[in-house]
Amino acid sequence: MFVDLIPPPHEREWRHPAEISAEHRILFAAEPPSRRLKVAALVVGACSLIAAIATALFITALG
Repeated sequence: MFVDLIPPPHEREWRHPAEISAEHRILFAAEPPSRRLKVAALVVGACSLIAAIATALFITALG
């Protein structure tokens, strides 16, 4: 029936990994990361690198 395909309004959308079957976990793990996730990782990495360099420069300036 089509009713089974639509979750009720009170049903949560996310699932704990223990609630997901092994087949769905394998399919989810095989999906490539989204572009948004790649950009976010690049931005966080760049900010971390800049903060580390600024900290090193600040510490050496004090000594």
